[in-house]
Amino acid sequence: MGGRDWDEWSRSFFFVLRAWPLRWNCFWHEMADMTARAVAIVGVDHVQITVAKSDEVAARRFYCELLGLREIEKPEALKARGGFWLAVGDRQVHVGVEEGVDRAATKAHVAYRVSDVAAWRARLVEAGVKILESVAIPGYERFEFRDPFGNRVEMIAAS
Repeated sequence: MGGRDWDEWSRSFFFVLRAWPLRWNCFWHEMADMTARAVAIVGVDHVQITVAKSDEVAARRFYCELLGLREIEKPEALKARGGFWLAVGDRQVHVGVEEGVDRAATKAHVAYRVSDVAAWRARLVEAGVKILESVAIPGYERFEFRDPFGNRVEMIAAS
């Protein structure tokens, strides 16, 4: 390698060496971004509430008839566990069976987005459901109640 070739080669080589940490750093940032996108939570598929096994028929009646939710078929592999699944818009509520749980002792709940909070309040009061007032949230109308099995439920709409 002659003098001029060596000079050009060495300048290129040392430029690459100086830039290498920066490129390596960018590589790891890009890899981290790709990994974050690959493992991102992209939505909610379903939520589950529970009732006692002895309340399954009454729960189906409450959720399907009074609340008007549509029951959907559970996979065959899960049917033996009891309970039932409901379609709610493009999401699902799974009603499972579980014994020995004090559902009334928890703040865990499902909030159903509705088109008319007042109409739902009236419908539930007429059906004998005790309405619980909620803390006001600016921009929303809402109320809460406990289903007959102790699960906390919220009805909410943007005002």
